[in-house]
Amino acid sequence: MKAVSFIGYAFVLCISCTALHGQLTGFTVQKDNITWHTFSKDASGSMPMGGGDIGLNVWTENGDVLFYMAKSDAFDQNNTLLKLGRVRIHLTPNPFTSSSFSQTLQLADGSVYIKGQINKRPVNLHLWVDVYHPIIHGELSYADGKGKKISAVITYESWRDKDHVVKGKENNQNSYKFGPQGVIQVKKDHISSGSHKKDGGYVQFFHANPAETIFDVAVHQQGLDSVKNKLYNPLKNRISGGCYVGLL
Repeated sequence: MKAVSFIGYAFVLCISCTALHGQLTGFTVQKDNITWHTFSKDASGSMPMGGGDIGLNVWTENGDVLFYMAKSDAFDQNNTLLKLGRVRIHLTPNPFTSSSFSQTLQLADGSVYIKGQINKRPVNLHLWVDVYHPIIHGELSYADGKGKKISAVITYESWRDKDHVVKGKENNQNSYKFGPQGVIQVKKDHISSGSHKKDGGYVQFFHANPAETIFDVAVHQQGLDSVKNKLYNPLKNRISGGCYVGLL
């Protein structure tokens, strides 16, 4: 797994998509909010949240806050719906301990609040997705009255750091299923990072499909090569990914 980190006190993460939102009024769901007071073992104990066509799985593991990112049309050349990667947030000193921790899914605005303490002073991490724009937000708030700050290391983690040959039941995740044609691969992602004077750095990541995809295989298999130029290939040269920036 490849990991790229930067330091910041807040961050925004832009995903390549568009989002729409319809607002509900006069509807109270606060009583149905879900709050956890213990850490999750792994991603199997995650909270779902999101906005528009961006979805997150959020959980806290051993004091680190993690989330997977998904987008409803991030398909690769094999028609596999990809997760865009994982983000890890590690704070120093770490306010999220087993004796002082809560994680709440607030249904009214579809966001997650993670709370802890440092020296009995509250620390709040707020995660939400902007439903009007393709942006994931994370904001950390803490005031100890003495001017001390928390260091936040934000790491992007990707398991597509090299080409991977898909074999056997792995093909159930794509459209080949039990009838793969030749060698099936998931291509590696493109990941880069850098820094700016006004922020704590950025990480850019994306997955780019080639011109030839499973669409071409299906068209040939169905004997439609003569009309192929009239058919729309939704996977050809599709790029899915994003960029995130730390704000100091």
